[in-house]
Amino acid sequence: KIIELAMEADHLFIEAAFLEKHRSVAREKHHLTAHQAGTLARRARVREMSVFHHSPRYADQSHLLQEEARLAFNRS
Repeated sequence: KIIELAMEADHLFIEAAFLEKHRSVAREKHHLTAHQAGTLARRARVREMSVFHHSPRYADQSHLLQEEARLAFNRS
C-alpha cells in the first residue's frame, strides 16, 4: 500500500525507526527499518526521500539511519 500511495511522488517523508540489524525489534513494534524505508521509496520511484521518527536508541547516530536508507534507495 505504501508503494501505491507514494508512486512517483516528488518527495516521500517516511519513518525509519530502526537499523536493519534491529529488524526483529522493528517488526515487534510495527515500525520500518531504514533499509525498508529506502527500498520502499526506490520501488515507488520517488524523486526524493527523507526519513524521520527514529528510535531514541539512535539519538546520537541518526546519520546511520540516513545512510542505510540512502544506500537502499540508490541501489540499482
